[in-house]
Amino acid sequence: MRSRWLAALLVAPLAACGATPEKIETWKGTQRGPDKLRAVVEDDGADPKLRALSAAALVEIGMGADAQAELAKASATSKPALVHELVAPLATMLGTSVVTTGPTTEAQRAAKDMLFVEREDAAPADRARIDELLLQWTTVDLSARASLGGQSSAKILTAIGAPAADKLVPLVHPGPELLGSAKLIGQLGNAGARDRAVAQLVTAARSSPVGLARVTDDVLAALGSLGGEHATEFLLEVAMKAEKPTRKAALFALAQGRPEPKRALAGALGIAGDAHADPGVREAAFQVLDKLGPPAVDGVLKMFHDADSKVRFRAVHTAFLAGGVASIGKVLAALPDDRPVPSADVDDFVVRDVVELGEVALPALAMAVTGKTSVGRVAAIRALGQLGKPKDASALAPLMTDASTCAATRPPARIADEAKKASEALAARH
Repeated sequence: MRSRWLAALLVAPLAACGATPEKIETWKGTQRGPDKLRAVVEDDGADPKLRALSAAALVEIGMGADAQAELAKASATSKPALVHELVAPLATMLGTSVVTTGPTTEAQRAAKDMLFVEREDAAPADRARIDELLLQWTTVDLSARASLGGQSSAKILTAIGAPAADKLVPLVHPGPELLGSAKLIGQLGNAGARDRAVAQLVTAARSSPVGLARVTDDVLAALGSLGGEHATEFLLEVAMKAEKPTRKAALFALAQGRPEPKRALAGALGIAGDAHADPGVREAAFQVLDKLGPPAVDGVLKMFHDADSKVRFRAVHTAFLAGGVASIGKVLAALPDDRPVPSADVDDFVVRDVVELGEVALPALAMAVTGKTSVGRVAAIRALGQLGKPKDASALAPLMTDASTCAATRPPARIADEAKKASEALAARH
């Protein structure tokens, strides 16, 4: 290590002063060549073209990290000119890999990485050229090149931003590039590119021999990733008109994607609340509602009176998932007293969901123990007993003499007994 350091120290000034394009080409194949190349790149007073050629040579011989480290030392005033000179040799190194699919060399992958690393210091015109090269290289074989080299395609395309989405639109068709390109377009924030990609998929689906009956899962998932108004409308149409498995897949795509909130909410509420719909399809609609946040709460509260107890408790679960802590009072107050409910179900399908919200639920529970419905009060008392600490027993003290009974639970639950049991649990907790 010491001898190498001494050799580099002696070589540095000579290399920087005597460098020529011909010598740089020769140094790529000599034992001391890498030290000479590093010295040229490091010399902030050297010709930018020679420095760039030396950096490109380091990349070509597998020492891209060294080139990046030396370039990082360049002054802010010299860096744009240096990057300008670097683009051409790196583009040459990329060769036909920017226009053809198939295997890439280590040098091509390293050149791609170097272009991406240096784009931040490029002048606007040079950055545009770099971005053009990066877009060509990544999208000509998107799935195969997704993770090649030190910089992933997703990272590169995300850095380029909205303009990258336009290059991805042609890839949005059934095939190996579909899901990756759709996901990236959905993330890049280019509404025009997103809508064109959606239109391509929708047109192809409508013109297929089976129509909407059996749209493929990949196409549905891609539409979910693209998101937006038109994708949401089409997925809801499929969810209402297709065969059962396809209906579920369309709703799952909405749940996992980027739906337009108002349209998704209206459509999912309609399907989840449809007593004649297939149970699996209704469940898929609930999964959409789970992801739509507080606006979904009021709609699912209306399902608390559904004839099917499974639907009622699924609606409770959705209300808590969508509304979080802020929904506790509203949800517990809406639990119906006019339908019999096993006491164990109150624990399994209401109390458990509240407890999973954590201690932040305690203030709302302290208020809900004196709420509007007896089932809601029982659930609040039990949840408080599980989540709280000894000091939280003060909220239960007025209930110790409450002679009322929750007739809806089976067996009926006396409020005073529930409060006493919860208070004992709190007192035992340290």
